[in-house]
Amino acid sequence: MATRQKRVGEASRAATRRRLVDAAAQEFREGGYTATTISALARRAGVSVQTLYLAVGGKPALLRAVFEQALAPSDATEGTPSGSDNEGYRQQLRSHAAEAHRGSDDPRARLRGVVHVYRLLAERAAPWWRLYRDAAATEPEIAADWAELHRLRRGTLAALLEDIPDDALRPGLGRDAAVDTFWAIASPETYDLLVDRLGYTLERYEDWLTETLSAAVLA
Repeated sequence: MATRQKRVGEASRAATRRRLVDAAAQEFREGGYTATTISALARRAGVSVQTLYLAVGGKPALLRAVFEQALAPSDATEGTPSGSDNEGYRQQLRSHAAEAHRGSDDPRARLRGVVHVYRLLAERAAPWWRLYRDAAATEPEIAADWAELHRLRRGTLAALLEDIPDDALRPGLGRDAAVDTFWAIASPETYDLLVDRLGYTLERYEDWLTETLSAAVLA
């Protein structure tokens, strides 16, 4: 009986958290992060403010949860960590990249597969990148989390590049420098400039990234 009650309680808490994350995604999209109040989030999710704090910890935690939900692969199981420093998540992305380049040994084909996976992530993450960037300008807690997400993004890109061998890199360019180059070029800022400001289609953005990164990091 105790075990069954525990499972029911865990399921209820998980359902409450899902409602809160879904409500936060809607509220943040409509009103932005700073203007969204805790009471509005609780009201949209149909819970009390106290329940919100107990379930997720507050508004910054909800922003992080929304961001991680956006980054979750389409085949991820419930509860799969995404925006965190999680090896299982990164291995999923590597598997998707391998599917994209169909097991080719050609470094350029492999890089294109990596870029394709990154573009899919960027497409889902872009609205939340903007929210983080804007909120970080005025809220120290969000600024610290935004800096941490940049660090985690670099780790994810490093994992994606593992399938490109060292001897395929440009002479004199070490592995760390190649990752740094990828991290800098495939950035939220570049996505914003090309897709949001210049109106690149996602396919053109992906082609540009592939060509630019091939010239920058491959032999």
